[in-house]
Amino acid sequence: MLLDLGRCQEWTDLFEAGAVVRCSAGRQFRGHDELLKLARDTVEGRCSLALVPMSSPVRCRHVLSNVSLFAEGNRKALGYALSVGWAEG
Repeated sequence: MLLDLGRCQEWTDLFEAGAVVRCSAGRQFRGHDELLKLARDTVEGRCSLALVPMSSPVRCRHVLSNVSLFAEGNRKALGYALSVGWAEG
């Protein structure tokens, strides 16, 4: 919901500095700088988290479901979630 509220930095801060976000489209984003750019592009309507480029800026909403987290040691987790997005307008 942080992205839908436009709170990009707070969304990015949820991840460790070296986090990797892999998307089903085959793209991945590594570290805070790339995640922050992805968040801003999403909030400003240039692309969605599904990595679909938008032809013009639109307002998107997202729902995460089926969130699963798995511990990998004491300070690391691996997670999966289904992200559903739609454009308003």
